[in-house]
Amino acid sequence: MAAPITDPALWGVVSIAVSATALVMCVLYASMSGADPVEGRGLPPEVVTSSVATSLKACGMNARPVSANSRLTVAAHALAWMELNKRQGHEVATSEQIAGSVNTNAVVIRRLLAELRRAGLVESRRGAGAGWMPAREPESITLSDVYEAVEPGTLFAMHRATPDQDCPVGFGIRPTMRGIYAGIEETVRGELARTTVADVLRGVLAAGAQAGI
Repeated sequence: MAAPITDPALWGVVSIAVSATALVMCVLYASMSGADPVEGRGLPPEVVTSSVATSLKACGMNARPVSANSRLTVAAHALAWMELNKRQGHEVATSEQIAGSVNTNAVVIRRLLAELRRAGLVESRRGAGAGWMPAREPESITLSDVYEAVEPGTLFAMHRATPDQDCPVGFGIRPTMRGIYAGIEETVRGELARTTVADVLRGVLAAGAQAGI
């Protein structure tokens, strides 16, 4: 089974893809109904909206919004916080401290840090002075490294269930979207590989300074 769509940084791209699918269905429905395929003239708006949702469902697609996964963002947040904490003279950071900045439960942070530790991006200390610390300099950790640690696999996924192969969109959507995603994935991975945790922290501090924080 393919992994679910991940990463909020890619959500805009995913939204465009989902919208494109809905538009194809709208045009297909309109052409079958003799309506204007662009503005939908000849069809009431509620009929167009309903027909798109019904057609998506008929083609094996769920019309509900696709939820974004924030694991890469939270992992980058944790690493940037740990590096800033280190620069301020603190040797280790606790999951509770990081969770306070992220505004989430410390258990969520500990699980994420455990994955980063397995990838060699952070280290942990037990006993007195227990906590977490970066295992590498921030200039040597790319967002690609972080992504592979917390979300290995392809960036985009196909439907969980095979779409209706008797539906023209259901039949052609997978090969079409795979071709689109291949180019997008190469671009996104290249950008992640060029961006380091040090770059993220610089951006964070600049945004904070501009806001007076």
